Amino acid sequence: MEGKSWEVGGSCGTVNEQECPSLKPRVKPEMYKRVKRTSKCGGIEKPEMNKRMKWKSWHSEQVTPDKAKGTWQSERAQLEQTANPGGHGRDKSEQLSESVKPGKHGKLETEFRSLVRRFYALQEERVEAYKLFEEGHEAYLKTGPHYDFDHYKQLVHHITLAFNGISKEVIQIKKRLHEEFDRPDLSEHIEKLQEKEKEKLELTAKLQLAKQNVLDNPGDEDCIETEQQFKQQIIKTIEALSEILQDFKYDSEEPE
Repeated sequence: MEGKSWEVGGSCGTVNEQECPSLKPRVKPEMYKRVKRTSKCGGIEKPEMNKRMKWKSWHSEQVTPDKAKGTWQSERAQLEQTANPGGHGRDKSEQLSESVKPGKHGKLETEFRSLVRRFYALQEERVEAYKLFEEGHEAYLKTGPHYDFDHYKQLVHHITLAFNGISKEVIQIKKRLHEEFDRPDLSEHIEKLQEKEKEKLELTAKLQLAKQNVLDNPGDEDCIETEQQFKQQIIKTIEALSEILQDFKYDSEEPE
């Protein structure tokens, strides 16, 4: 990718490149306002964000959720299976509230359950953010060979803000589990998860660069091999994340 590079980062990961100092991770009050703009890149509409970092799906003639068949789908399925094993026809929060048992913190049981539910909800928000990231990047690639890089910088910026907000709240949950509920085991799982999320975000940004290099250099075996390597690394990282979530689920259901 000649002359075009970017930075994706935040509490959960940073990829330092060259040309986009404006994309350094930051969280400002403005990010909590409702934002809705229409880009010039494939007719994509940016998502609305509120103070809970709720993202709505983007709609584009070029990229639709049905066409986005990336790794976010399998990861979301794994997450839902972790949070909702064997639950059909019931609300996710109801299933979780039945399974989470804080043990000796019986009087804080409801609050503990709510905290664990919020943790799972934040992980789902991460999956949705990756979905938007992937869809936006696919639309960006379709603007080649004269890429709409300015719009893509905006996409990266908003995704960075989303991950910052999610990661900040996850860290707060980690602290509360350790200090208020005396659950260092759950806190440790979250710490490991944060490290893997950082790794995944860095790999995702590198994979996107590799995908563009493949398009810009047709038939280049080195570019193709690099892309495949990043894909495999992301798959392994997602598997590690799934194992951590399984451990968290198991320990959160065991009375202390």
